Amino acid sequence: MNNNYLAICFTAIHFFTFVGNGLFAQTPVELSVGSATVSQGQNECLPVTVSNFTEIVTMQWSLRWDPALIEYTNVDFGSNPLGLNATQINSPNDSTLRMSWLEPNNQLITLAGEQILLSVCFNALNSGVTSLAFEQDLPTEFIGSEFMEVPANTTDGTVMIPPGPALLSILPGDTNNDSIVNADDLLGIGLAFGSTGPAREPATTNFEFVNGLPWDQSTPQSEVNFALVNADGNTTINNLDQTVVELNFGQMIPGASGTPQYPFMTGAFINFESSPVESGQFLVLDLLLGQDEVIPPGYGISFTVEVDPSLFDLSDFTYNSSGNIIGDDVLTLVEVSPVNPGMIEIAIVRKDQQNNISTAGSIGSLSLRTNDVFADTETPITIRSIRYIDKDENTLGGASTVTSATILAPVSTREPAWAEAISIGPNPVIGDKLNISGVLANKVAKLTLIDLNNRILGTYPVDTENINVSDLVAGTYYLIFSDKNTATLLARKIVVQ
Repeated sequence: MNNNYLAICFTAIHFFTFVGNGLFAQTPVELSVGSATVSQGQNECLPVTVSNFTEIVTMQWSLRWDPALIEYTNVDFGSNPLGLNATQINSPNDSTLRMSWLEPNNQLITLAGEQILLSVCFNALNSGVTSLAFEQDLPTEFIGSEFMEVPANTTDGTVMIPPGPALLSILPGDTNNDSIVNADDLLGIGLAFGSTGPAREPATTNFEFVNGLPWDQSTPQSEVNFALVNADGNTTINNLDQTVVELNFGQMIPGASGTPQYPFMTGAFINFESSPVESGQFLVLDLLLGQDEVIPPGYGISFTVEVDPSLFDLSDFTYNSSGNIIGDDVLTLVEVSPVNPGMIEIAIVRKDQQNNISTAGSIGSLSLRTNDVFADTETPITIRSIRYIDKDENTLGGASTVTSATILAPVSTREPAWAEAISIGPNPVIGDKLNISGVLANKVAKLTLIDLNNRILGTYPVDTENINVSDLVAGTYYLIFSDKNTATLLARKIVVQ
């Protein structure tokens, strides 16, 4: 019910009932709010209690507190003897709570003994003492039979917040405190795995700043407090914290870089082995850490694999970490970056605070489905943003690697016999025109010009002798000849300068 409406009701009641010699003699209603000693960062609910609640039809009251010390969060109605609801509660600012209630059928209500109307819940922000005081912002009033005001006594509450450690500002999922959630955040969970500390209240996992008490432990080198690693806000760092990283993956605050960057050392790097694969099939990258040399014992690694998104379907890939040199009982995260198209972020980390055995070897295999291509295509694959650490968070090395892979055109696009007669030039194209000759009209249906993203730039009849390329930017294109009688396609690579 609207608080303004109830205020009007109370005004009308005053006008009609208090023109006599005073209040109707009745035992006063006792209204009180609880007190508590609360630690910083803790959430607490204090009961609002009444007694002598006899033949009451409506009531109103308000509470006030110091907003620098406590933050109102919600009301808990508990057993709710009056059937209260959220529409009867109003918090007009950060220091006030108002309650207005009118029995919907204008019936007189009596509550036996002492009962809790509701509980007011808040977060403790800073050390100090604040009262929870019944205020004149909305005067305390109880109305009984014949709409006579019933006297009331109020007892304020007190909240004491002893001095304690300053609260930390936490972004759930950003375990290394760099303002973005990415694969590197899994390493912090591995370093802190199994640690315990105070829960965060409320334990929200939304990507927004929340306050939490610091833990006693921090990461060894970056000195990130484990309260930030505790992504889900409970009392233990475990697999559930990885779930929050996955939930908020790619989230960042304005100004953060979408690509992790680290001070790399020359040393252990990741390369891969692969074999040519036909388009539409899976390209398998066997990822190797180190190259024929012994690498230092390590605890975890994070890195990115970057490919041309026009050549790979990144909605269809798999990563197999079995047999990796980091270990068997590990945390593994593999996600496509929502920030950088064509980037897959990968992390593997132990959770036993012990390094792996010093050696070089596999860190898993990545299988990527290729898109259709019109001609055999060699494409670069880059592995970068490598962070290889030991259990003490020392960076052991990492260097970017660029290697190429080959995607083969389907057999149906291999050159037919009539292709030998076709001539195109000049290639590279220096002027405005690309000349074409030798096209057999009884064999070819049409000509199509496409770019590297398979976008069609033009379609031409079979008797076309030249194509104007003056509007094309410098780069690589393909001219596709479609067989009239079969599904065969012939692709000719064209370079425009």
